[in-house]
Amino acid sequence: MQLPANLRQSLEEFSGSFKKSELESASIAISERYRRLDKKDAMLGINSPSEAMAYGATRLPATYSAACNVIDVVMDCLPDFAPLSMMDVGAGPATASFAALEYWPDIAKLTLVETNPHLLELGKRLLKSTHADVDSVWQQAEITSLNFANEPNDLVICGYVLNEIEQEKGQAALESTIKKLWNATGGILVIIEPGTPSGYRALMKIREQLIEEGAFIAAPCPHQSDCPIMDEAPKKWCHFSVRVERSKLHRQVKQDASLSYEDEKYSYIVASRHKPSAPEYRIIGHPRGTKPVAADVCANSGEAKHITINKSHPKYKSFRKAKWGDGV
Repeated sequence: MQLPANLRQSLEEFSGSFKKSELESASIAISERYRRLDKKDAMLGINSPSEAMAYGATRLPATYSAACNVIDVVMDCLPDFAPLSMMDVGAGPATASFAALEYWPDIAKLTLVETNPHLLELGKRLLKSTHADVDSVWQQAEITSLNFANEPNDLVICGYVLNEIEQEKGQAALESTIKKLWNATGGILVIIEPGTPSGYRALMKIREQLIEEGAFIAAPCPHQSDCPIMDEAPKKWCHFSVRVERSKLHRQVKQDASLSYEDEKYSYIVASRHKPSAPEYRIIGHPRGTKPVAADVCANSGEAKHITINKSHPKYKSFRKAKWGDGV
């Protein structure tokens, strides 16, 4: 997967304002902070326009691709959903908004919330250059202190921020934020986190709270029961993967980007105010083989199991075409 041509072109154009060496140094600084996340002195932030640009070149394509994969699933389980308004919480450079607009071009009103001024400014410029006709309002605010006083949005997407809230401010702050996000949701709430054991564990707490709030879990779970693999983490946890094509700009900015692609691992929850069409199975690992097909699945019975689909099975053709993350 790769970015839309107009977004890729805008990134390349805006990157021309910086020296190549400046963007390379900014990318290294961001990567070093990511690697120190578990240390008490870790400061994961974007500290300058050059770091925002380096983030846009190296991380935006991956998080965009993860959002697109999740939206694909939303369209499968809620095919009649057609949002006209959206709130992008923890918007960064408008990443989830770009993904949503690619699938639902009729979205006419965007509210974007981002605390970092450099990412916010880059997002404003990118959105204006690619979707000037969309009514967009930016708010620079901490998510935990934000009051969503306006009418609910059809679609709310919160990407790669909630796990950090729990780590920095505790469980109570996370629960309060989830309640506010759900109250701001008129149709669907999408939450995406890194596909790590800690990201998965945070999502399971969020999932439990959303069910208590009355939400239907539309994906990835094909059921409302407890996660059947929760006790297996960190050896096994629910996450998915998307292969991202690295652009020329990406390879120029990120020094160790020798391959033409990278794999982005992510975990997610889709909560709906309307009952979804649940698949019988959600594939939670790479299917193997063709005659027969073997796959690890989460079933709508609430079980996780390994199944073998022979050619005589009525779902054989579907499983042959399916990939990790698909509902069958």
